[in-house]
Amino acid sequence: MAFVIDISSTMEQRVSLTETRLGRAKRELAAAISRLPPDAYFGIIAFDREVRPHHRALLQATPGNKRFAIHTVGGLQNGTGTNVFDGIKTGLMVGDDIEAVYLLSDGEPSVGVTDPRTILQTVARENQFRRISINSIAVGRDSPLMRELAKQNRGSYRISQ
Repeated sequence: MAFVIDISSTMEQRVSLTETRLGRAKRELAAAISRLPPDAYFGIIAFDREVRPHHRALLQATPGNKRFAIHTVGGLQNGTGTNVFDGIKTGLMVGDDIEAVYLLSDGEPSVGVTDPRTILQTVARENQFRRISINSIAVGRDSPLMRELAKQNRGSYRISQ
C-alpha cells in the first residue's frame, strides 16, 4: 500500500487548540503504520507543490521499518502548494503489487491539475485496469473531491476532525 500525505501550507490550519491538520494526519499515519502486519509492504509519499516519495521501493512492515517510517512521518514539515493529483498518481505507481492508496489531505488542490472533475476522470482512467482502492481521510474538513475519489475507486472515505 501507499500512504500519500499532504504537507502543504493549508495543513497548518488548526483542527483543535493543540493540533494542526498536519499534526492530525501524521498521528493518523503513524497509527496506521504501527498496525501493519509483518507481511505487508508499504511506501510513504509526501506532497505539497512537489511530490516526495520517501523510499525507492516498498518497505516490508518489519518492526524496524515501521519504526523508521514513523520517525520519518514525525519529521515531515509544511511546504507550499497542494498538488493532490501528482501525489495520487505517484501513489498509484509506487509498485506493481500495490493494492491500496491511503490519501491524507484537506483536499484543496492548488497546484498542477486543480479541477476536481479532471482529477477524478484522469485517476479513474489510469486506475481502470489496475483496480487499486483509493481510501481517503479528509483532515479537518469534508472534501467532496476526496469522497468521490474513494467512491469511484473502491475505497473508503472518512473525515478526521
